[in-house]
Amino acid sequence: MNQKINRSASKHIRQEKARIRREVSDSVKKDEMIKQLYSKFNPVVLEKTISEEKAKIQTSKKPSKKDSKKVSKK
Repeated sequence: MNQKINRSASKHIRQEKARIRREVSDSVKKDEMIKQLYSKFNPVVLEKTISEEKAKIQTSKKPSKKDSKKVSKK
């Protein structure tokens, strides 16, 4: 897993890790929560979900009325 996480996701992870470290006192629970956080932003999983979302959007698009009514001006 040598792929980089995008900048906004890494910023979010950094902020959430700081929050977890401040609020949780149990070190085992901290490690578990941080692992869960990284699993949410796993690049391989993100690519699959993004491609699935794009596929859903493409299948759900309906032609607009402007596209269907092409009128030539004379």
